[in-house]
Amino acid sequence: MAQPSSPNFPSSYDDVNSLLGLPGNREVFTVAAVISVDDTVFQMAEDLSNVNLPCYITFEGGEIVYITAITGGDKSFECDTLSERGVLSTSIQPHGANEEVYITILSPNHNLMRAALMLAQKYQGLVGLDAAKGTPSAAGEAYVATDTDYIYRCFDGITWTRINYDSHANLSNLTAVDSHTQYHIDSRAVTWHGTQPGIHITSGDDHDHYSSAEGPAVVRIDGGLDANKPTGPADGQIYFATDLDGGTLHVGQGDSWSKIGGVPQGGIMAFDEPCPSGWTRYAGLNDAYPRGNTVALAGTTGGSFWHLHGYSAIREHYHTVNAVSGITSNSGTPSTHYDTARSGAISQTAVAHSSNSTGGSNVTYSGNHSHTLTVPAHSTENAGLGSGAETNSGMNKPESYRINWCQKD
Repeated sequence: MAQPSSPNFPSSYDDVNSLLGLPGNREVFTVAAVISVDDTVFQMAEDLSNVNLPCYITFEGGEIVYITAITGGDKSFECDTLSERGVLSTSIQPHGANEEVYITILSPNHNLMRAALMLAQKYQGLVGLDAAKGTPSAAGEAYVATDTDYIYRCFDGITWTRINYDSHANLSNLTAVDSHTQYHIDSRAVTWHGTQPGIHITSGDDHDHYSSAEGPAVVRIDGGLDANKPTGPADGQIYFATDLDGGTLHVGQGDSWSKIGGVPQGGIMAFDEPCPSGWTRYAGLNDAYPRGNTVALAGTTGGSFWHLHGYSAIREHYHTVNAVSGITSNSGTPSTHYDTARSGAISQTAVAHSSNSTGGSNVTYSGNHSHTLTVPAHSTENAGLGSGAETNSGMNKPESYRINWCQKD
């Protein structure tokens, strides 16, 4: 038999299925054999034949067990499954021999009864589903329906009368019959809506209100492909073309669209990637630098990457050398003859006059003399170009970063 549960409160405490069983069950027993946490049979030392079932037993250690059978020759308590052990907020425990077991009112039982009484006091009447309330047994009886939140009371001993206010969720006919002015209904809202001042626009998937004294109508921003702009826009209407120049706003002016923002047609900008949609590469600036100029000269080219420097002052030329005259001089000695075949002293005169003597040697030196040198006047040969002397060519271009110049279509 299942344990009592809260939906049965409070009527389950006055019969054999109550929390403690009959008053005669209040006894103390003794565990005869060790009980493990997996056991569902508990052998006692005393006879249990007088115990009324089902009932709760409380071990000395605090565990409460819901007992449904007496077995083992009226010597053992038994519960259906392990789910019947450690009930009523207690825990399963092992138990040793000689541990006491109580069927009596203990402090835990008082706490359980207190909780049950508080639960019963909460409702102050029978509790259950609305459809299960049945027929009242006497005048003054109350019934609480937990599924509909209705409270019933019997005044005549025969029928139930609902005594609480109705839930708004259970009200009916609010949209068909306007009998509850404190509640919002669609028809009343439509009536109020129509009384508001100004012009009421209901076209499209949205609507707005505006007053004629407050300026033009508010038109929501629309967007899409440039080719899908609606024709004849209202003044101030805005359209965002998602495919034009990476996204371009248009504003309605005089039944036509004016593009706002972005770069005007013909404008030139630099990009470090290929030209985007709506732009064309501007060939005039390929390998060229932009330069400010007059309107008349705009679009023309000029300058060069290479240049030369001319030196017109350097021409062919001559150097004139004047005539130079001069004399060289040298001091010498007379000729001397040595006669190797002759003995004795030789006089200077003999030496001087016997240069051809047989058996001698001649050493001849010139006497005093001079040389005359004349360098005639002359010119050096011409050198260099006749005209147009130039340096080697040089590059004008400084270090640079390459970009793409693109022109707005």
